[in-house]
Amino acid sequence: MNNFLIWFLTTIIGLVQMLIGAYMLAIFIYFLTRLLVSFGGVSAHNPVVQFILQIGSSLIEPVLKPIRRVVPMINGIDLSIMALWIILYVISSFLGFLAGQIALSGLR
Repeated sequence: MNNFLIWFLTTIIGLVQMLIGAYMLAIFIYFLTRLLVSFGGVSAHNPVVQFILQIGSSLIEPVLKPIRRVVPMINGIDLSIMALWIILYVISSFLGFLAGQIALSGLR
């Protein structure tokens, strides 16, 4: 493979991995905020909490909807966030493996 093509592909894969990582961080912050609001750790009237919940509901909830149809709630615990987290982790790991294989193909 051409060195430029290898560099380009690994760079694009790295950017996608960074976006997935940022999305996973947003999921974690959204989950933690929802958990703290549910257990009364923070007030739902706090402007920062409202902002996090609003952004989370617009960015994360649309992705969780189809997962919630497949992953059932167990004793009232919503496991769809954990399922989404695992799916994103597997995709990110696969992309890292793919980038490594592409980079190694340039050494041959």
